[in-house]
Amino acid sequence: MLIKTLLNKAEHFKSFIFTAVSLRIVKDTEAVVIDIVARKNSKPECPECGKRCKTHDVQPVRLFEYVPALGFKWFYRYAPRRSSCSDHGVLVEYMPWSFGKDRMTTS
Repeated sequence: MLIKTLLNKAEHFKSFIFTAVSLRIVKDTEAVVIDIVARKNSKPECPECGKRCKTHDVQPVRLFEYVPALGFKWFYRYAPRRSSCSDHGVLVEYMPWSFGKDRMTTS
């Protein structure tokens, strides 16, 4: 069974897709890096009100530390979109695996 399949069973993110899993050097340590992309035609969700909004732009790629397993650190790698909410202005989209600016996952 593929790692992507296991992640899809354990972590179901409606508007996001796990695309690639690779072994990389992160902070001088070998780590498993899981790339995440937004589904095509999905709109970013406002973190304040939860409404789906237009995409304003995309921020640089960030690493989010996931649960370590099999002797490796695991990271999600994602470039967050910024949503243009009519009520709250331009904000970084809601990401179900993270809370606010935290670099750790909530899993």
